[in-house]
Amino acid sequence: MLSKCVCQMTKKWTEWVARLPAVVCAINNEVTRLIGKKPAEAIKTKAFSSKPSTKYTRPVGLNEKSSPPIVNVRYLYQRGELDGGCRRATDSIWSLKVFYIERAVTKLNEPVIYHLRGEPMRGFVRE
Repeated sequence: MLSKCVCQMTKKWTEWVARLPAVVCAINNEVTRLIGKKPAEAIKTKAFSSKPSTKYTRPVGLNEKSSPPIVNVRYLYQRGELDGGCRRATDSIWSLKVFYIERAVTKLNEPVIYHLRGEPMRGFVRE
C-alpha cells in the first residue's frame, strides 16, 4: 500500500517537473500589474519604476515624518540572515546590535528608505 502511494507521488512530481519550464515561460511573458512590463523584458533593463503593491493608510513619501539620524534603531533580519537555533517561521528576529541612521531617501508616493551605518548594506522602511 505504501509503495503504491509513493509511486503516485513520484509520478505527480515528475509531471510537475516536466511542466515547470512551460509554467516559468508563461509567467515571464505575462505583463505584470506593478511594473507594466513582462518580466522577460524587465530582466534586460538596468532600472525601471514600479507601482506600490499596497495602498498606505499612513503618510508616505514627502508627507511622511522621517526619523532623525541620532535615533538608535534595530532592524528585522531577513529570512536566513541569522542562522542557527530553533525558531518558528513566524518568530520576529531583530538585530542584536543597535545602529544609527546614516541617511534617508525620500521619493514621491513611496515610503522613506533608511540606510544604516555599517552593515547591512540595504535599505529599510519604518514599520
